[in-house]
Amino acid sequence: MRDLGSDHPDVLCSRDILARIYEKAGRLTEALDHFEQNLADAERVLGPDHHGALVYRNSLAGAYGRAGRLTEAIDLFEQNLTNAERVLGPVEINTLYYRNGLAGAYEMAGRLTEAVGLYEQNLAEGGRGLGRGSFGMLQYRNSLAGAYEKVGRLSEAIGLYEQNLADAERLGVHDYSEAVLSRDNLAAARLLEGGVSSDRNDQ
Repeated sequence: MRDLGSDHPDVLCSRDILARIYEKAGRLTEALDHFEQNLADAERVLGPDHHGALVYRNSLAGAYGRAGRLTEAIDLFEQNLTNAERVLGPVEINTLYYRNGLAGAYEMAGRLTEAVGLYEQNLAEGGRGLGRGSFGMLQYRNSLAGAYEKVGRLSEAIGLYEQNLADAERLGVHDYSEAVLSRDNLAAARLLEGGVSSDRNDQ
């Protein structure tokens, strides 16, 4: 760090990795300190709209969410999505990822109508940007299906899970996590539709 400077891109990347390791080790205060420093340095050196700043803002927002600081997480996710849509466009792969993050934070906060709206937008935009049968769409379709379950739209959830499972099998990912989740969630949703209580796998 002495040779490169604290805000060199390689240092920012290394600090982000260290912050994630701290978080996994349960050292949350240290993790958040590093995530916050990284975002401040990235915005100052690279600018708030630079790809690096988007990445590190998303990292901090996610860490805030996992720490239960949902208001702060949502504020950052909203800022990140606004910047990404303006700079990268609404269908760019990173924009889809950031939008899904914001939708997930809304869902965690109980703002289900807003979450569903963003998940629906993401699925539509992803279909234009990635192709409706791509691997990336499995995650976004699964997220929307799960949100539909939470608001009682079970028939629509089942339709999405069925489509996801068919695409996963077509893509040859029978044993991959998204295929397993689609299969398990489809079974759980069918039980719920039949009036049998069942837990659903998270997205």
